[in-house]
Amino acid sequence: MLLVTRSVIAGATLLLLLVQPGSSQTGKGLGQSVKGAVFVDQKNGYFTMIPPSGWPRQTYDDTRTKVAWRSPQDTRVLLSVIAKQATESFSDMRAGADRTAQSWRSKGVSTEVSEGRVGDVPAVIIKANVPGAGISHLLLFLVQGIHFNVQFAAPDRELFDRHLP
Repeated sequence: MLLVTRSVIAGATLLLLLVQPGSSQTGKGLGQSVKGAVFVDQKNGYFTMIPPSGWPRQTYDDTRTKVAWRSPQDTRVLLSVIAKQATESFSDMRAGADRTAQSWRSKGVSTEVSEGRVGDVPAVIIKANVPGAGISHLLLFLVQGIHFNVQFAAPDRELFDRHLP
């Protein structure tokens, strides 16, 4: 197991366990020590996590691990995780985030790009407010050659704040 991090997101504690590809550690025993359903990335074995309780899962036909959960009260409230083999360094990822933010700004989207941490791993944080679509926060980080993109989005500030304290 490479990293265990806890974050409060979507009104629940999100426990994200990142495992090395091909590792036999998948977090299957985790369900005995925490409350809530445990999601195990069966496709690529990149991570295990505890999503918000009661949120239906949406999967995608994609070679990457791509999974999302939507609030049962409002399906426009979304938590998604995309994991794939990294093809870039952290500085390349940061530069790409800056280019993406600049492109979004040219289309009237208010954006902010900063650096932070997910546990002890450096991360790029993109915050966007899209007119007519809502608020989105993305965490981009690299662990052992895997690129993670974790997004939380909601259609308005009230719903965003309610689900992401």
